[in-house]
Amino acid sequence: MIWHCAPLDMVIKELGSNISTGLTENEAAGRLEAYGKNELDFARGKALLKDPLERLGNILRLAFLLAAVVSVIFIKINGEGSYAVAVFMVILVFVDFLVGLILKLFANRAVFSRFKSFECSAKVLRDGKVVNISSKLLVPGDIIMLETGDLVPADARIIRCNSFRCDESILTGEDFTVNKDAGAKILAISHLNQRYNMVYSRCAVVSGNALAIVTETGANCEINRVATSLGVQGKKIDAAIKSLSRISRFVSSMALFGAVFVFFVGLIKGMPFLDALLVSFALALVAVPKDMLITLRSVFSGSLGAVARKGVVCKGLPQVEVLSGTTVFCLDRNLLLKVRDKTFKAVSFARETIDCSNPDALGDRELVKVTALFRFAVLCCDDPDEGDAVDSAIVRAARTFGVSKQEADLAYPRVTAAPFDRARRMAATINIVDGEAIAIVKGAVEEVLPRCERCDHAAIEDKFNEMASKGLQVIAVAFRKLNEAPTNSALSEVENGLTFAGLMGFADSFDREATGAISELRRAGIKTVLLSGDSPAAAAAVARKVGISNGGQVLESRKLTIMTDEELVDSISNYSVFARVTPADKLRIVRAFQQRGEVVLLTSNGAQDISALQRADIGCALGRAGSDIERSAADIVVEDDRIVSVAEAIFESRGVFDRIKRVAQFKLSTHIAVLTAYVLAMIFWNQGFLSPLQLLIAGFASMILGTALRFRKVRHKVGKEPPKGRGEPVFPSFCRVGAYLYGLLLGGAVAGAYIYGGGLTYMMEEQSAAVLGTSAAFVVLFFALVILAINLSAVAIRRLPSTVNPYLIGAALLVFGVVFCGMFFAPAKGYFEVVIPSNGGVWARLIMLSALPAVLGRCLLLLTRPFSKVKN
Repeated sequence: MIWHCAPLDMVIKELGSNISTGLTENEAAGRLEAYGKNELDFARGKALLKDPLERLGNILRLAFLLAAVVSVIFIKINGEGSYAVAVFMVILVFVDFLVGLILKLFANRAVFSRFKSFECSAKVLRDGKVVNISSKLLVPGDIIMLETGDLVPADARIIRCNSFRCDESILTGEDFTVNKDAGAKILAISHLNQRYNMVYSRCAVVSGNALAIVTETGANCEINRVATSLGVQGKKIDAAIKSLSRISRFVSSMALFGAVFVFFVGLIKGMPFLDALLVSFALALVAVPKDMLITLRSVFSGSLGAVARKGVVCKGLPQVEVLSGTTVFCLDRNLLLKVRDKTFKAVSFARETIDCSNPDALGDRELVKVTALFRFAVLCCDDPDEGDAVDSAIVRAARTFGVSKQEADLAYPRVTAAPFDRARRMAATINIVDGEAIAIVKGAVEEVLPRCERCDHAAIEDKFNEMASKGLQVIAVAFRKLNEAPTNSALSEVENGLTFAGLMGFADSFDREATGAISELRRAGIKTVLLSGDSPAAAAAVARKVGISNGGQVLESRKLTIMTDEELVDSISNYSVFARVTPADKLRIVRAFQQRGEVVLLTSNGAQDISALQRADIGCALGRAGSDIERSAADIVVEDDRIVSVAEAIFESRGVFDRIKRVAQFKLSTHIAVLTAYVLAMIFWNQGFLSPLQLLIAGFASMILGTALRFRKVRHKVGKEPPKGRGEPVFPSFCRVGAYLYGLLLGGAVAGAYIYGGGLTYMMEEQSAAVLGTSAAFVVLFFALVILAINLSAVAIRRLPSTVNPYLIGAALLVFGVVFCGMFFAPAKGYFEVVIPSNGGVWARLIMLSALPAVLGRCLLLLTRPFSKVKN
């Protein structure tokens, strides 16, 4: 059946449902088994982390295993050599593969954990009762209830609706909302965005409410056709990985060329074929940075957990990168609150303000007036457990004055309602009060007061400004008696000609730590901007309380509306407070900041902010106060709704890229050093400085130390440094030049150690110059790797031990253990072939030679820094 063009009664009959009672639990269980769970299929996204360098690494491992097999065959034929060497080679290759596999699985888990955000809840009619269930358990025929802020959990046909609008841009790509109409007549060939009587899975309910019957679930939903692009492609590009991938491919090309060069030069200069083969394969296996991207991805994935421990959940690796570069933080007042509860403080009428902080102190006349106002206000509120913070505050305060919402709803039944709409900044209901139909309206004073008649507007505005200047959130309440009760009328028709009832003022409890967090963000180069739906006076008062600097300027929505986009871009940096902003205003503000080159982090305050949330570089949803749609559309979710958590997450994300730069520098330096040393050895000495086994052990040490660097603690001062600008590379040319420079110096130091060691035959006459030179080169390479790792993981001594990296200490001890085992443990001596005189002066010179590249590299880097303009 074509659901959108068939008559509604036929749709209900075809699905075997009842719009009054819904499905029974037994029917739903049977259909769930028949149709399966209501889940999207992201299986095709599993190829996300495949990389050419990863495949190259696997090819090299297989080739080296083949070379090990060939060496065993040669040993068997010639009767010379040791099988233990070949076995040890296989073990090291296996360990190398295992470590890479673990890191890759860790990174994959972090990437695909973002798909968990696609699950939401659903309000469904089962056995005649309304229950909340997981959207996974929906089945065709279920009767669902939708309201503002919901994500549509499955494809459904609308039964009835009221002022119902949906954002279907996730399906259609069109950036506007669609007005829905249950009675619309739709052609079978109509386009998706013309099916006004249908709603589709994962689309956002922008306003209104509706009752609908589920027609398709799971793989049959329209959204499943774009599931791959939805799950794998984000609006943020993983620039860090792409940039480092290009560098890795360049170094890999050099390494492969060097390995081929070593193989042919070795053959030309008389090296045995098997030795030349093993050396070239070992060099390729060690010098190709095949595991660098996997290690860096594991740094990213580890950062997701680190940021989550700060109370902020990032939905993917690219979001961590963008978060670290935040320069403008556009926040809502909800992020500044200690608790979401509002405290009722005062009511005001045309010529009188009543302080309600202590209800027991009110006189009888004042108590009567306040109680009468609450009787109107509670009728225009939603359920306090599911409504917004203002509704909850009104219902809670009403109980203090003896007004119960439950009793009021029973005594004065609601006919129809229009929930609070942030575009109109009002909510309205029609109730039957003492046999008469009465329209009740509550909302922003600027919207409600102009609709009121026969009242002193000037006096009311003065009272409003007086309350707002104290930082109170002020709500206006008004009503109108109707001749008859409209059953299906647009409430906008009865929202004029109102009678003013009064103003209600509520105070928020602000988080004391918010002021400190905003101060830290300012020191970190991040401009904090308050986007408030309150009046200019109230918004300015809130900004003063939390320390947001606004220079005395507040831009109100009415003034913003008449500004052109060019004028807004030119002047937006002058404002830190925006009052009475609408969702459209937020979108313009985000675009204006972005046109000035800023990286914008925006917190959402409702379903209608979705467009601005998606336009921002980082969209932030609130874990407690936010809705399903906000959490699904956002890039990050603040679980505890605190600005302190966001600030700590930003600083932690900056530390991630500090780690990435250091890990990348270490990896590139190591690969270039080994490649440089071996090429020099083949050119000038007709043999390599290291045996194939020593090369493999050096590569293993590099992998262990580089992996340990990813656990480096975030530097204390990283939060005080300016953020990475838009378009600025994660691994800048300065760091790249440093890596290349250190690699060349380290390769030269290894060559120098070979020369120095070869001259020690006078101390150990029984050893050849080649053995002593190779031993010295081996020791210097290992010591230099450890010194480089410690240098890149340097922390402030005064902050020890909180900043020490225990993983690096363990890795360094392991590397030293391997070196000394090869030198002093008798069974290993024959394989490692490392012999060094026990003379203290010799060891001192080797250690100094190991540290020389770090010293020279630092000095040369400072001299060449102004000229390091390598194109990225």
